[in-house]
Amino acid sequence: MLLHFGRVPVVIVSIANTAREIMKTNDVIFSNRSKSNISAKLLYDYKDVSTTPYKEYWRQMRSICVLHFLSTRRVLSFRGVQEEETTLMMEKISSSASSTPIDLSQMFQSLTNDLICRVSL
Repeated sequence: MLLHFGRVPVVIVSIANTAREIMKTNDVIFSNRSKSNISAKLLYDYKDVSTTPYKEYWRQMRSICVLHFLSTRRVLSFRGVQEEETTLMMEKISSSASSTPIDLSQMFQSLTNDLICRVSL
């Protein structure tokens, strides 16, 4: 199915084998990111890992991120922070469970933000 989100065409494939074949033969076409003026200004002219075009620079940046930030040892080193933030979130849920409805999407967004901030600092 082809949809247009504004002026961005989006292909949706619901069959796993077809999706796998498309990504195997046309992965470079589908892996490029859309560009906007605001992204260029905020993200150092697309030098950010999430916005840089799929080329050699992106492959080098991904390799550095995986090696230094997402290695098993590094992820396990933050286990205490993860457990502490999860415990705090569970306490918030249990304290407000009896009185009002809980917006879990907001809670998970807050948990993710808190984790990223604490780990990066």
